[in-house]
Amino acid sequence: MKATSLFAIAAATTALAACDDSIHRGWLVDRTRVLGARTFAVADPDRASLDPGEAGRVEWLVAAPEGTPALAWSFVACVAPEGNFPEPKCETAVLASGSGAATGEIIAMDLDVPPAAALGNATELLVLAAFCAAGAPALDARAFAATCASGEPLLASMIVRLASAGPNASISAAVRLKRCGWKATTRRRFIAPAAAITAAISVG
Repeated sequence: MKATSLFAIAAATTALAACDDSIHRGWLVDRTRVLGARTFAVADPDRASLDPGEAGRVEWLVAAPEGTPALAWSFVACVAPEGNFPEPKCETAVLASGSGAATGEIIAMDLDVPPAAALGNATELLVLAAFCAAGAPALDARAFAATCASGEPLLASMIVRLASAGPNASISAAVRLKRCGWKATTRRRFIAPAAAITAAISVG
């Protein structure tokens, strides 16, 4: 895939009827999957830590066996919950949101960072995204669940670092799998000149 080098690759899957191969075959693009994500400031694409009130962008790398299908999407952003690897869901008010449709492997979402007054002492934002092949996703931020007109939604989440936490010069990715009551989180660190990433990919 031509854009793969721009992203920290993180295995993720759509919800499946069976549990036996979603973890063991996470490397295989045998269905529509979110493979990675990145965030950056629109005014400075090499910077991943965002200032209050500025325009940011989140890009998701999505792949499928026969090419990425046209997908409708929606997202919400809120202050990231505290704790070590908390469940990806909005425990506080939604501060930004958006929706749209895209074709191709890279799906871009424009994120207007809330002003400082709304952010308070927050150092990170949580972005929850849902993708549907049929119909616009209806996204529940508190439960981190979504519905499509038909079929299962593809869910992904990402932590966006704010400038108050300091500059983000390296890539850090956290992958969270949640299948059939089993949970695991792994964390890997990557050094790269591209925009930094702190991503949590969640499987519904």
